[in-house]
Amino acid sequence: MAIHDLARKETPQGTVTAVWFDSDEDNFVVQHEFVHLSFHRREFIAFLECLNASYKKYLEDHGGAR
Repeated sequence: MAIHDLARKETPQGTVTAVWFDSDEDNFVVQHEFVHLSFHRREFIAFLECLNASYKKYLEDHGGAR
């Protein structure tokens, strides 16, 4: 198994999100706190497209307010 660390982010409140890529399985793994998601590469791309579209819509509708 060839695991590659892609990203890790911790919020000021201590919530951790991380993403890895398993090149042997052509799989991405996303971990957010205790939630663990695994995607084949093509499914991960679709997941990212959905997240990006939702974030764009959020910014349009709410002016980027946090």
